[in-house]
Formats: sequence, C-alpha cells, structure tokens
Amino acid sequence: MSPEIRVIFVQQGTTPSYGYTEGVTALAGCELVCAGALRYNVYEVDRILRACAENLARRSSHEAAMVEVAGLGTFTTGGVESDWVEALLLGTPMRRLQAHWVQVIPVEPTPTVDTPDMARSLSEGHDPVWQWLVRPWDLPIPEKSCLVTTLAVLTRFSPPVSIYRWDVDQWEALDKPAVELDRATARVAPFGVLTALVADWSLALSLEVGEGFERIGSEWMRTR
Repeated sequence: MSPEIRVIFVQQGTTPSYGYTEGVTALAGCELVCAGALRYNVYEVDRILRACAENLARRSSHEAAMVEVAGLGTFTTGGVESDWVEALLLGTPMRRLQAHWVQVIPVEPTPTVDTPDMARSLSEGHDPVWQWLVRPWDLPIPEKSCLVTTLAVLTRFSPPVSIYRWDVDQWEALDKPAVELDRATARVAPFGVLTALVADWSLALSLEVGEGFERIGSEWMRTR
C-alpha cells in the first residue's frame, strides 16, 4: 500500500500563507513546500503539491522539471535553504532536520510577488514580503493588517493607481476603480505584500480610516 500523503496549509498572518507535505519522503525522497502563490486557494495548493509529488515519485532525481497541473498552470521545483525550513516550522523538529525539502514554484501563469526564492537564504534580506519571518513586526499598524488587491497588481502586470485605508487593519491597492473590479481576480494579502508592489509604500501608513491616495502621473495625491 502506498504511504499516505498529507498536505498541511498554514493561513497567512504577517507573512503569506503556505502549504507543505508530509509523507512524500517515502515515495520521492523529499518533502514539498509551496509558499505564497496568492493566485491559488487552499484546495488548489493541495492539488498542486500532490501533482508535483506524483511527478517526483516517477523520477529518480530532484532536479527541476516542469509539471503541468490541469486547469492551474505549470510548475517547477527548486531548492530550499535550511533557514526557510526553520522559519516556516515545516513539520516536527526531527522531521525538519531529517527531510530534504523542495520548493514548488509557479511558472505559468505569471507567479505573484509573494512567491519567494527559497534557494536563497532568508538572512540575505532579499525578499521584503517575507521579512517578518525573521524579525519582529515593527510597523505602527495591527500585525494582522491585510491588503485587498488584484492579480494584475500582484503579478506586476498593472501597477496600483489607488491605495485606500478602509479600516484600522484593512487597506486596498487597485489598478482600476473599485466599481470595475472583477471579484474573480481579487485577492486578500498580508499588508507586507505592499512593500514589494510600491516603492513609496510607507505613505499608506499615514492614512486615516477613509482616506486614500490616487496616483496622478508619477505623484500620489491624498483624497477622501
């Protein structure tokens, strides 16, 4: 009988959500993690990880390969530095030490900005979205603050033209007027994702509830 594969999903907080496997080591000699990837919901992440696990089980190597998941896109695999494993608390302490970890990375459609490069050490400070994994929350807003935005913004296909604060812990960064928003493309991300989307993201911290900024040319203008 084939070993049971479990997929554990960790909901977003100050950093994006992620899913990881248990039980793939017996089949493929490694465990898988899919971090960020805001395009996908929990059920889709489950499908993606299981499909990649099946692909690895059929091969004798962990070298990167393209995996097609029907209706969800194309994915590849990459290495995971040990400090990512520790920071994400992947499994029990013993399993974290013993398992070989492989990242599942979206290729097509375009990955969202919350998808990290886990082959690079967290200590390099190259990924602003995930920085609060290794440092205390230091922004003057609630830790669980969130950002409503769109896939076009998250993939950098279209920059935000407005940033609004609608509650003490809720912001919005859209690439078009809210009345034109296609709900199917809307996503709720941790506030920290804004740090990878807008160079002067800290302007959002100055907003009172009900205030916003509209981008006119290259300038941000405050509005209510």
